[in-house]
Amino acid sequence: MNTAVVTIRKPHLADAGAIADVHIASWRTTYAGIVAQSYLDALSVDERTAAWTRWLSASSPSRSEIRVAETHSHLVGFVAGGLRREVTGDYHAQLYAIYLRSEGSESAPGASWH
Repeated sequence: MNTAVVTIRKPHLADAGAIADVHIASWRTTYAGIVAQSYLDALSVDERTAAWTRWLSASSPSRSEIRVAETHSHLVGFVAGGLRREVTGDYHAQLYAIYLRSEGSESAPGASWH
């Protein structure tokens, strides 16, 4: 098994495009055959980059904490979490999203989760 060092860090504004690319690629591989292919094909990295640029440059603090994962200086995933959105149980926080790029590398973080 090929192992790669994965670094987890806070995102920078310059990461917006790479985060958007992971976001769209993850949707296309995860939801193929579940969500209409026409919807997946219409997802726009440019539009998602603009959204991530807004989120990462927001002057007011977000209710979410975001972290990115990179290996070999390439962003391969991100995670978002924060306070619970709904009251359930004794939990104070929740994972909102996790997106990982698994194609193209057996050492990508999501590759072994298939």
